[in-house]
Amino acid sequence: MAQGCVCVPQKELVMVRAVRAGQIGSHDRAANSCEVVHSTERKEAFSKSQLDSSSIVLLNWNILKGDRSSWKRDYRQISANMDLVLIQEAYLTETVLNGLNSERRGWVFSPSFIYMANQVPSGVLTASFARPQYCRALRATEPIIRVPKSSLVTKYRLSNCCEMLLVANVHAINFALGTGSFRSQARELKKELQNHTGPLILAGDFNTWSMRRVNSLAEVTEELGLRSVPFKTDLRKKVFKKPVDHIFFRGLDLVKARVIRVKSSDHNPMVVEFKVSGNYLAGSSRTRH
Repeated sequence: MAQGCVCVPQKELVMVRAVRAGQIGSHDRAANSCEVVHSTERKEAFSKSQLDSSSIVLLNWNILKGDRSSWKRDYRQISANMDLVLIQEAYLTETVLNGLNSERRGWVFSPSFIYMANQVPSGVLTASFARPQYCRALRATEPIIRVPKSSLVTKYRLSNCCEMLLVANVHAINFALGTGSFRSQARELKKELQNHTGPLILAGDFNTWSMRRVNSLAEVTEELGLRSVPFKTDLRKKVFKKPVDHIFFRGLDLVKARVIRVKSSDHNPMVVEFKVSGNYLAGSSRTRH
């Protein structure tokens, strides 16, 4: 099920209180929309109108709900100058919200579900200095444990470029006996991405712990013309010796990539720098046609 998402400035604690009051979702099930959106009340939030085509630095990280004591310190150090921050398992306790708080960076959140015990939502979150021009949530349900998973698609203006950058932040289905649900989620995501003609980033925790899952994801990324970011020293989380976190891209040149070892999550954060490929920039033959 896909839902629209509108960026509405609102204070983070107001948003959480609304969730707890039942205005956005309900106990332990998927929230009904992607309207849980934060940019803070400060004018500086989403401090830029566009991303710099010559350098786009991205952080992708499953933060394990931000439960560990060192998470806030690690997050603030690692994310300090990131143009885009893609988080999975964003569990919006006040501790995590305080860690995410930034004077210049706003964020968009797609709730997967809301915990019954404390009425706190969990889902995927994309933060940026540049204000997103579009956002859309897609959801799928774990077939065994019936817990929803979210993906979040956002688009951003680029300097010196007539196209926008599409960014898909994904937390894929994990608990399933076969690959049917996993493939279905991947295909639904492909439908959302396939008509985008500009640069594209697909990243997240894909739970690719089997070759069947690896191959199912590869089918979609190849059909979309995406390349996988390689890591010289690969410290990504592995399950059954297979990495589960990935970053795929198109219409961009890879500048550098690394994985940072941390103790604040069971996933290590991935940091990648891109620049927009020359054929997308103003004055190229591509933009003239």
